[in-house]
Amino acid sequence: MRRAASVLAVALAALAPAASAQTAPPRRVVGFGGGMGLGGEGTSVGSTHLSVLPLNFEARVALTPRFELAAWVPVGTLLYANLAGQSDNTRRSFAWFDVFATWYPLRDAGGFFVAPGLGLLYGSGAEASGVGVEIPARVGWEFTGDDRSFGRALAVRPWVDVVFPSGNVDVGARYGVFVEFTLIGYATRAAR
Repeated sequence: MRRAASVLAVALAALAPAASAQTAPPRRVVGFGGGMGLGGEGTSVGSTHLSVLPLNFEARVALTPRFELAAWVPVGTLLYANLAGQSDNTRRSFAWFDVFATWYPLRDAGGFFVAPGLGLLYGSGAEASGVGVEIPARVGWEFTGDDRSFGRALAVRPWVDVVFPSGNVDVGARYGVFVEFTLIGYATRAAR
C-alpha cells in the first residue's frame, strides 16, 4: 500500500508541470480599440484652454508579455479639424498620429504601465501651414481579466509639441496634459 502511494505521488509530481503550463495565462498578440481624453493645453504665446479628445483609435502589437508597441490616432479630432473649415470654403487639412512603447514593469500584460512616445502633426490653412513633433508619455493602470483578451486603461498623458510653421512665423511650442480612458480588445494565443 505504501509503495502504491509513493508511485502515485511520483506520477502526480511528474504531471504537475504539464498541468501548470496548460493553465498559464494566454499571451497577447495584437489589440484594437479606442477611447477618449480630457485635459488642458497651453502655447508659447500664452494661450491656454481645455481640450477634449472625443474618439481615439489605437492598435497594439505585443513584442513580449511586458512590452507592446502602439499606434494612436485621434480620429474625432481629425474629423472635426478637417471638416471645420469646409463650411466657409477655407481649405484646411490636419493630420496627427503618435507611436508609444508600452512597458508593464510589475506583471505581464496589465497593471501599472509606462509608455514614452513620439508623434507627428501637420496642419495647413488658408494662410499658413506647419509641421509639429510631439513628445508624449503615458503613465497609468490597465485592468485586465485572467484571459487577457480585454483591457481597460486609465492614464495620465503629458505632452510637448514643437511646431515648425512655414512663412515668417517663429517656431512655437504647445504643451499640456490629458487624462485618457481606453478600451482595447486583444487577440491572444496560448502561452508556451
